Amino acid sequence: MKNVLMYAALFCFFASCNSNVTNKELNEILSNSLIKYDDTGNKQVLNDSYSFLNKNKDFRNDGLKTEFFLSASGVLMSLEKYDELESVLKRSNDIDSFTKEKTINNLNFYRFKNKDRLKAKMYLSNNVNMIAEQAKNNPKDTMLYSEYFVYRTMLVGKEKSLKEVDSMFSDYSQYGEMFKELIEDYSSDPKSGVNW
Repeated sequence: MKNVLMYAALFCFFASCNSNVTNKELNEILSNSLIKYDDTGNKQVLNDSYSFLNKNKDFRNDGLKTEFFLSASGVLMSLEKYDELESVLKRSNDIDSFTKEKTINNLNFYRFKNKDRLKAKMYLSNNVNMIAEQAKNNPKDTMLYSEYFVYRTMLVGKEKSLKEVDSMFSDYSQYGEMFKELIEDYSSDPKSGVNW
């Protein structure tokens, strides 16, 4: 309820302003809309926040920026605006090539998951391979291991990916609390795994 009220207050405040929405404000609006959408399933919340995205000067001129990349891509993906997300991602100079390629693989997965399962699986595999390669160079990056686990779970299911993760490292504590929580959440979520 607190998130809904915060979103409503932010929306009313920014709706009354005609000026440019800053990157920080935009990130907050988009993040809150994703939370509210997740809670309610109301797509209008995303459409409202999408209008703020288009009011942001950086987004209009340069595409995605690091400050609002995750929230903006989440809103665009949820609205199934795959072509627009790919376009703004490609013209962005602020997002690194690894993140761009991984996001485009995600887009292609969603484009094909209901049409061509093998092709969709190929894009997930591309991300798994990229992340595994990146993890070799950054062995202490728990975010990479978390992403690896999520993609592997989507590909082979929870049980197989948990066994793989167990064989990769037996003590989760050295990989950080966030990774440990992700593993526990995924392990207890009956919907995780190959469900597309």
